Amino acid sequence: MKLPVPMNKKILTSPGYLATAGILCMAAIAQSPAARAGDYLFVGVHRPPLANNKACPRFALVTEEFQTEDEAKAFKKSFLANKEFMDKSTEIFKPGRTGLVYQYQGHSPGLHGKCVFTKYSTAIGRDEPSARDNLAAHVRTFREYFISEPEVIKVWDRSGLDRITRHYDGVEVTYLVRKTPSASTVVAQIRNTNPDKLARLFFRVNGKLLKKPVDVDPQGKANFNLGRDVEHFGAAVQWLDPQERNQSISDEMMNSLKNSVREQIMIKDGKPQGKGSAIGVRG
Repeated sequence: MKLPVPMNKKILTSPGYLATAGILCMAAIAQSPAARAGDYLFVGVHRPPLANNKACPRFALVTEEFQTEDEAKAFKKSFLANKEFMDKSTEIFKPGRTGLVYQYQGHSPGLHGKCVFTKYSTAIGRDEPSARDNLAAHVRTFREYFISEPEVIKVWDRSGLDRITRHYDGVEVTYLVRKTPSASTVVAQIRNTNPDKLARLFFRVNGKLLKKPVDVDPQGKANFNLGRDVEHFGAAVQWLDPQERNQSISDEMMNSLKNSVREQIMIKDGKPQGKGSAIGVRG
């Protein structure tokens, strides 16, 4: 989000109005009790209807963390569909960056030009220092809209998280790689796009085929932790009818998989890099 462009691109405003996250006289910051730690941050602003056109509007800022982008997008859709919310604006922070939510005092032109508002907006960077540099540069560019200096009220740091997506014969897998000074942890977010078949995924990590596969229902989703100290990994998919879920895996199949499941991704300098194409496995 950058001032003076609104977060919700459907809201067309003149420079300085609404900014990207809304305007507040009496700020109400809300976070749902159901919020949980995750790698995606939803930021939204809304206001209730005004009692009269002369009143200064009262806005509310909502932040909510989610584990997957689909969850964040679903929450955004619900937020925008709420007819009780007026002047809605939204943003979603994604992994691999650091986001700042900040507030400041400012004027807005038009109907409420005489009001002094508490405005909310965001700045994003590759890490926190970069995000703060971007915020400072933005203030310098739009100095006339800032009555007060911006105050950072939330730092959302996912700069240590990278992701890479691979498609395995109709299955989409997004690998989230969290790097630390001593290790890399990888979590696979799996989405089966087939409407009829159950997808059985076999993963190979650091040269070893994992004995337990992951079954994903038709058009279903699943998360799977590949573990710590991951250096290279890959997967292959086997298609089954849903009623074959309990079908045992033969020794012949496992021996075949040991040779056929390739490690298509390697982690170099803490970042995932592709090194080949994905494959399927015959049932």
